[in-house]
Amino acid sequence: MAAVEMLFFNDPWIALKSDSIHKTKSQLRDIENLLGNYNSSIFVDQAALTNRFVQVTYLAFFDRKPARFEFQFYRAKEKWKIHSLTFDTDVDEELKLGARTKIAKLRAITN
Repeated sequence: MAAVEMLFFNDPWIALKSDSIHKTKSQLRDIENLLGNYNSSIFVDQAALTNRFVQVTYLAFFDRKPARFEFQFYRAKEKWKIHSLTFDTDVDEELKLGARTKIAKLRAITN
């Protein structure tokens, strides 16, 4: 939970979102209760809408199953700030879709 507080600590607008921060911390506690202990994480991808608005995605590995964490960062001037943090465990369908797309491309090449 300290990591979540660190993400939002330097944002002067955070006082307007305090309920949202408490909700996020509660959901993170729930995810550990549902998925078991956190084991490790890997960087998945980064996408930028501009050089001032980016999204970074990580996959975290828990005892029961993985969870995807997406962080959006924004900078109006020089300092980067967290814009949003979302997480979910619905990575199964995305994996299936990716595999099917890859298989379809391989079939197109070999035919």
